[in-house]
Amino acid sequence: MAFPINTNREPKFRQALSARDREYVKNCRTCPVAQLCGPNFSLWNDARWCSGPGEICMDGCRAICSRSPDKVEMYAKLMGEEHYEMKEWKGEVRAVPKLGIKGLHPWKPWAMNQWPDVGFQLNAHADNQHQPLYTVSLKHLFYVKRKTWSPQKDLRKRFHIPDSAMLAITTTCGDPLMDELEFQMADYPKRLAEYEGVDFILAPNFSIYDNYPRMDQLFRMKFRWLGMERLQALGMNVVPSICFTTKIDYENQIAWMRDNKATVFLRNFQTNAVTTDTPQWRGYMKATCAVRDAVGDDLQLIAYGAVGGARMLSVIENYGNNVTFIDAKSYRLAEYHKDIYEVVDKAIPPKVLAQNNFKMRREQIAEAKGRSPVPALECTAKPIITAT
Repeated sequence: MAFPINTNREPKFRQALSARDREYVKNCRTCPVAQLCGPNFSLWNDARWCSGPGEICMDGCRAICSRSPDKVEMYAKLMGEEHYEMKEWKGEVRAVPKLGIKGLHPWKPWAMNQWPDVGFQLNAHADNQHQPLYTVSLKHLFYVKRKTWSPQKDLRKRFHIPDSAMLAITTTCGDPLMDELEFQMADYPKRLAEYEGVDFILAPNFSIYDNYPRMDQLFRMKFRWLGMERLQALGMNVVPSICFTTKIDYENQIAWMRDNKATVFLRNFQTNAVTTDTPQWRGYMKATCAVRDAVGDDLQLIAYGAVGGARMLSVIENYGNNVTFIDAKSYRLAEYHKDIYEVVDKAIPPKVLAQNNFKMRREQIAEAKGRSPVPALECTAKPIITAT
């Protein structure tokens, strides 16, 4: 029987792992820890994860048994021995990640006297123009094809960012780049900490897809928390990235946020390629609001991939005004001679158009939040980050 799997869109190293893992697929239904291969099937008997008892995994599960000894031992080595434990599987002892995050990955508390409505992601320099918050993507620091890091350590100088503005690093990048960082788990936090002028960083955003095997999900979640812990140990302020696929994951992370008195968290809406009137969007929005309801109404949300008109309105209507949007669109539109509404005269330099886009976006968000539009240069003092 042919295995219904499509690896054409996967990164090369994952294709290799997939090919190596296929021989284990036949045995997945006899695995005594089958709950690690499909969270909904094990917790709520949701058959969409599996094709049924005795059948091979369908394409929705990528037909890859992530209990492959090769893959699991590779992941365990990348994590470090203190973060996995050995359990018996098919008569052999194999590595399994420790799921607990409580006590293992404490958050270094920090807070801000005032969060801006929006942070603007740069693809080139900011022309020394003030905005409350600029962000720089990890893709401009780590070049995945060459597997090298940018030698320009002063990011404010490189991107022409004034001292009056805050600067953050975002890590919501494509899977090939993030997958490569898995192999640099011990090294990449040190590399990121070398960059100067950074006020905070969004926690490493390793993708956790619903249709990934459960073991892949567990390791990816573990990599997020490990990355946050190691960046903090190097003196960086980190925004926790919250993502869950099961009730257990949700409860663990909510307990962690309460215990650590977290004041802010990141949610990535970018992978929700759906409109706001779909069940998928409403479900994701409901889960995001559940975090706020469980932790506290003043919990600040950093929303990535939700700056488009309908998405922005949906987030504000459901979550409230304690939202900071990361806008990766306004600068990109300026590069194509567009403002946030329409195509404009190509004679306008992109750097001028970008600042105009930033101004319009700030006014758009302020209006959605029920406030009067704020002039772009009114906030001239850099917000103070203080430990709590």
